[in-house]
Amino acid sequence: MSTSNKKSIFTIKEMAYIAVSAALIAVGAFIKIPLPMVSLTLQWFFVMISAVILGKRNSTVSVLLYLFIGLCGIPVFTMGGGPQYVLYPTFGYFIGFLVCAYLIGLAYEKGATKFWQLLIVNIIATIILYAIGFAYYILVVVLYIKDGRDLAALVVPFLVTPIPGDLIKIVLASFIAPRVRKALKS
Repeated sequence: MSTSNKKSIFTIKEMAYIAVSAALIAVGAFIKIPLPMVSLTLQWFFVMISAVILGKRNSTVSVLLYLFIGLCGIPVFTMGGGPQYVLYPTFGYFIGFLVCAYLIGLAYEKGATKFWQLLIVNIIATIILYAIGFAYYILVVVLYIKDGRDLAALVVPFLVTPIPGDLIKIVLASFIAPRVRKALKS
């Protein structure tokens, strides 16, 4: 009988961080300021923090874990859970979380470690998040729901109203994340 010396894909510590990150994203869904159309939640804040602390691979896995749990029916999304959630107009933001977690983690790993660098990275990531989320919203509303909404009227609630809150989250995440990462590495 031979024993295998295969190395695990993730260390125990990485698995714990991934699980905690997914849990924080889930909790962030319920810490919200209700706004018309899209509530302002702390999910995006936790995604940005996770990307710096865990890096591109593990933060992306944490978002995937969060999505998997929610799509399996556990109510971790702002309005519940289940596979039907992919047809919700705001599901595009979750796709944006995946893309942006990877990109922010990559930027940090490539040297964007100072506050001002992370600030720029997080602003760019937020623009990408808005673009993906808004595009998905339009696709669902136009192709699936077909409710005849004036798409120009959606610009303010989706692309303007969240800006002040997201700017606060960007500044805080850019300041806090590298410090937490450093504390966890020591």
